[in-house]
This record gives sequence, C-alpha cells and structure tokens, in this order.
Amino acid sequence: MTRSGKMRLAASLVTVVWICLEIWAVGPVMRESDQASLLEGAVQLAVGDQALSGNDSYNYDKQYFSYWVTTAWLKLRSPSADDSMAIVREGNLLAVTLFALALLSVVGSQRRWSGVQVAVLYGALFTPVLAFSGMFLSPNMISASFLLVLVVMLRPPPERGGDGEGAAQPSVVRVFLVGLLAWAATAARQDALLLMPLLALFTVREDSLGALLHDRRVQAMLMGTVFAIVLGLLLSDGFAVLPAPFFVLPTFVAFIGGGLGALLLLLLVFAATLAGGRSLHRCLVAAAVLLPLIFYGCVLYTPRHLFLPALAILLTIFFERGREVWSAIGRRRPGQLVIVLTLLATMGPWIVGVRMADWRQGAPVTSPATLFPSTDGFWPMGGYGWFFGRLADGAEEAVDHNQRVWAAWSTVNPASLPRGKGVILSSGLVSYGTFHLVLFGKDQVRRIEEVEQLNKRHLEYFVLFDERTLGKRQRGVNATEGSNRNSLLSLLERGRLQVVGEAHGERILLWTPGKPEAGPRNTGVSVKLALHKYFRGNDFRLAPWSKETWNTDELQGHRGVIAGRDREPLEQLERSMRQAGGLVKLESPYDQEPWWGLPVTAEKWEELRTERGDDREGFWVGFGTLPGFMDVRKYVGSGAGR
Repeated sequence: MTRSGKMRLAASLVTVVWICLEIWAVGPVMRESDQASLLEGAVQLAVGDQALSGNDSYNYDKQYFSYWVTTAWLKLRSPSADDSMAIVREGNLLAVTLFALALLSVVGSQRRWSGVQVAVLYGALFTPVLAFSGMFLSPNMISASFLLVLVVMLRPPPERGGDGEGAAQPSVVRVFLVGLLAWAATAARQDALLLMPLLALFTVREDSLGALLHDRRVQAMLMGTVFAIVLGLLLSDGFAVLPAPFFVLPTFVAFIGGGLGALLLLLLVFAATLAGGRSLHRCLVAAAVLLPLIFYGCVLYTPRHLFLPALAILLTIFFERGREVWSAIGRRRPGQLVIVLTLLATMGPWIVGVRMADWRQGAPVTSPATLFPSTDGFWPMGGYGWFFGRLADGAEEAVDHNQRVWAAWSTVNPASLPRGKGVILSSGLVSYGTFHLVLFGKDQVRRIEEVEQLNKRHLEYFVLFDERTLGKRQRGVNATEGSNRNSLLSLLERGRLQVVGEAHGERILLWTPGKPEAGPRNTGVSVKLALHKYFRGNDFRLAPWSKETWNTDELQGHRGVIAGRDREPLEQLERSMRQAGGLVKLESPYDQEPWWGLPVTAEKWEELRTERGDDREGFWVGFGTLPGFMDVRKYVGSGAGR
C-alpha cells in the first residue's frame, strides 16, 4: 500500500471512530433550549398547527429549512406523539445521521491524503465544539451536513484521476446541485453564509477576481445563498435581529479554550501562512477562514457558537488549495511542531481535566473536572471523555439544569392540567414548557402581560413554571434578561400551587388563579425562595436531608447550606461541627415564618450525610451548581448588586 493509501485509510478510521462515538452517545437528551424550540416548531408543522409561510417559530426566518427537515424526519419515523423523550431522541438521531453521511461522502471522495491532513481532520472532529455537538439536534448540524456535501460538488470532477488542472468543466446538473446545496445550508442556518467566501475562493484555481466572478459554481452558490435569505424573510412571520456585539474577556477565554481548544492554533497558523505570501488573493483566503471566528468572537454566548470556525478549518483539507497550504506548513520545522502540539493538546484533555475550587486553587484530575456555564448549559475544563459519557447518559444522570428540568417536564400528565390557555414562566427554559403544551394540544399565551386581557374577558388560564425559576435570577452572558421571576413572585401571592411533574430533584408547578388554599404552604417553594438571596441569584440545587445523592467530588468550592425552620437543632449541629457564628436568618417572601441556614462545605457534608436523627428530618441541603468564583454577578452588565 502506498503512503497516500495508508493516509487515506487513517482518515477513514478517524472518521469512522468519531461517527461510532457520536452514534453511541445518541439518546433522549435535551442539551439546550434552542433544541426544544426547533422540535416545538417541527411538531407544529407536522400536525398542521403552523404553516410553511407566516410562521412565528423561533428564528424561523434564519433556519426554516431545519424546521422542514426535522418535520419530515418526525413524520417518517412517527415517534409517539405523547412521548417527549422519544421525540428528542429522534431529533438527535436525525442530526447525527445527516452529518455522518455527509462526512463519509466528503472524506470518501478525497483521494489524496497526507499525514498533516489526517492530523487536521482528527483535531477538528475531536475538538470539543464538534464532538459535543454531534449527538444533538441543532440547525448547526443540519446546515453543516449540506455544507460538507456542497464541498463534494464544488470540487471539479476529475479526469483520469486528476484533481485540479486536468479536471473537466462542471456539468449543468452539478452547477444546479451547487446552488441547491448552498440554499439548503443557508436556509438551515443562515450563518452558513460566513463560510461561503472561503468556499468560493477555494473553488477557483486562478488568483483572479474575474475568474472568481465568472465561475458558474460560484455564481450558483451566490444565488442559492441570496435566495435562502430572501425566502426566509418572505416565509417568516417575524424577523429575528442579531444580538448587539459585546466582549467579556473571561467568558471569551473560557469559551475559546473550552470550545476550540488546540484547534485555534491550527486556525491561526493556517491564516498566518496564507497572509505571509503577500498576495491579495492569499490574504483574502486568510480573512475568509478567520471570518466566522471574528464574527462570533463579538457575540460569543456559548462555546457552541465556535462550531463554524471549527468547521472552517475542517473544510480546508478537502480542497487542493487548502492541501497545498497544509503541505507547506508540514514541510517546515515550526509547522511540524504546531501539528504535534495540536495532536497532543487535543488528546490530552480527553483524559485529563482540571478541578478548581477557586481562582488560586486547581489540580489536574482524571475524575470529574470543574464545569463552567454558558447559555447552552455547562461545559468542562478538560476531562472530555468523562464529560462525553455524561452527555450520553444525560437522561439518566443529568449534566446540568437542562436535563433535570426537561426530565421534570416529561413527567407532566396533560390530564392534570386545567382548561384554558397556558402560560410558561421560566428563567431561561421557556421553550421546554411551550413544547410540552404543543404536545398536549393546549392553547398558549406567549407573554404573561396578556393574562390581564384574559382576566378582563373572564377567560380561563393557568401558569406552569419550573421550580428552578424561584431560585435562579435570569441573566445572560452580558446582561440581565427578562423579569419572569418577578412576575412569578407576584402570582404566588394570589393563587394556588400544585406539583404536576418531578424528576432529578426538579419540579414543575401549576399555578391557577384564586384564593390560596388553607393550611401550610408548599415547603419546597418556601425554602427555595428563602435561599435565593443566600446564593445571590446563582443557580443551586436543593433536596431534603438524605433524599439526594450528592457527588461531593464535584462540589469542591461550591457554596453549600443546611436549612431548617427550627433554629435550635441547627445550633446543635453547628456546635457538633465546631463552628460558631455561621447561622443566618433567611426570609421567604412566600410565607411569614423564617428559615435558618447553616453554611456547609462539600467535605463537611460528606461527614454529616450518614448521620441520622429525628431532629434532622426537617432539614434541607442546598449547593450551588457552580463554584463560588463563577458568580454570574461578575458578568459585565449583569446587574451586579441589584
């Protein structure tokens, strides 16, 4: 076997291993709220509650084809209409199936491989943002699938084994397919247009603007992209504006490191190598490969937004022009060093992570690493193999609030809901509730402000919310968002509460208007509200004494508390812990009787958890979901101190 053949076999093995891992990890796991929004819109299309045009689904103007593809898949697979977990699994299976087929097609059609190309392929596929996205439904995955097939169509059909100069001119059919695939990729997720300049510059062999503009494939790609954008505006009932640019240095560094990792080095070296040629065309290619990173570097809400920069570097290995650049990098000693460092820095974090109790205290671990927050849930500081397994098993052992709250919603019985229109209140996870109301066939009111109109017309309505909203103040990466929690607090003063769903320590509560029922108030709601101020608006988990299995290895540096109504038993516990002056009074806006809280560390709780006593049965134990040094109040514009 020739060296090229061996490298082609190596590329195939890397691809197959990655695909097998992603397929193994596919399950009924909800990763983030946009995933639920996509499924909600697809289900509405499938049952006829929404039309293809005039649709007000989330970001429909920018990803309408993702809705269509998901709808078609759900109709084909026909999951149980009342089983939200089954629908989630089918959505995830769709994403990995499309991407796997597209990846196999582009890797299989590549005839010439070098060791550098195989290294880049490995680095791109196993970078966190691609590895952790592959098993979940998202417009990113659907759009990327069409982009990969587009690459196959953009490369000229070889003559007698040629791959460039001797290639035949593209046929009319191929040109049409190029336009169609460009439309599909952009219609599935509009930010695919950020990669179109790179694809166009790689497609044409001549360093000429005229050749670029006159190439039929480039023309077809441009028309397909523009048509996708225009059609989205015509079909949608609304227009989703782009978020305002922002830059938060700690967030940027954490997301770049946790999303791209070592692949960032390859991206910068590739661009620098091109720019060093002092050719206008090469500088344009360098700018094009960096364009997705530059764009999302200014609106970086989650490491997942680095999906396109990772995809950009992956696409470079499938074009002759890209192969030439990588060959030049591989021939030089500094380039060889970069490749080796990238391979090691990609492999290493899959085995070793970092556990940090605070900014000054950290240690390498092979066990669970410290997690950090994003708008899409938690991401790990290394230990990617461990975290990947957690994601795969997220339905059984939740990684973060996304899985816990979703599992709680999946236990809601529609028969337990009253008549009338439903309103969902949540600190960031509204789509989980609206999706289930769609499954239940319940009419919805999208905004709590519209409830007053229902009151005036004496129409029936109800409110559903996840208990997490009581304790978590809703914040974005750079700003405070919404007032759902405040709206919920005002409702609690004049209505009735009932638990209608519960899983993983999270509960879904039903609020109905009317005079509160006589008797004691809901204890879980009361203590959740009382601890809101103690945890300073940061997210926390709460459970009765000995009712929750806490993994104390994952709680180092997390703020903890033992709470109870009676002060005396807590004072006795305080003395047994040989600490004094730590007891704090906690007021709850839900009832008049105060709570008392005793701060506790994860290590101390590990010692106490096995102890029994009648005086401790009324205790509740709470821990912040993230280490104390990750206080979200420190985000720029987050409303610290308010």
